[in-house]
Amino acid sequence: MNIQKDNMIAKSSMVTVLHRHPKSNIRLFVFDWDGTALGGHDPYDRFPKEFVRFLDGLAKQGIGWATNTTWAVETQYKVIKTSGVKSLPVFLAGSSGRIAAHMTKRGLIPNHPYARWIESLDRMFDKRVGKTLRRIAAQLLRDGLVDQLDFNPYRHRYMTVNFASTSESRQGWRLISPLLETGNMYRIVGKGNNDTILPTYMNKGTVIAYMQKRLGLRAEETMVAGDGWNDRHMFKTDVAGWMVCPANAHPGIKALVRKHDGVIGRQRYSWGVIEAAEKLMNR
Repeated sequence: MNIQKDNMIAKSSMVTVLHRHPKSNIRLFVFDWDGTALGGHDPYDRFPKEFVRFLDGLAKQGIGWATNTTWAVETQYKVIKTSGVKSLPVFLAGSSGRIAAHMTKRGLIPNHPYARWIESLDRMFDKRVGKTLRRIAAQLLRDGLVDQLDFNPYRHRYMTVNFASTSESRQGWRLISPLLETGNMYRIVGKGNNDTILPTYMNKGTVIAYMQKRLGLRAEETMVAGDGWNDRHMFKTDVAGWMVCPANAHPGIKALVRKHDGVIGRQRYSWGVIEAAEKLMNR
């Protein structure tokens, strides 16, 4: 797979998003999965049928759609196939903005230029932060502050911690906080004593900016949907001009949607997304 072929794929994807919704200038819809496209239904290995119809309806209007989730793109591919969506996404984004790929009827095609760019950012991150992050991880284990620590500095560069107790959590964050204050990493904010810190460039806003560049689109032509606080990088005006979220969204996400004149659905999960998006597009 070479850059020239990647460029051909991106150009072919642009064809699906050249038109605008009759009552808006939206040309791209990017959405999260857990709690947004997925949730409140069974089985969980596919989108609800109403969301499938919504995506295909957007495609018929010339609006491209793309995923943006923590899920691996290979798993996303299986879910989309299982769901029976007739249209194809213009992009698949996975691993919190770390991976970008294209989906064809035959399978997945990695976006190699994006992968090389992320690898270059990894190298810069390792020079600036790698030694300090490894030292902190070692100290968390040595001092017995964590029950579990997921960290591979040579593969994914993020660190997930499960502190042994609230007391150990406070001690652990005293070690980690100076690293966050440098601006090189940010905190997702998990549940209880479980949390994750990621490199600043590894976020869901970064990959949308890349999609827009490849598709020749602007933030004003992009609509986003999400529910979790880890989706917050999508809810910025330089990323998206159109914002929606379901009723189950994190209070912080709801606040961002209100601030930027978006719409919060009265329903939960994908049904709330559909409701909010249709209301927003038909204002």
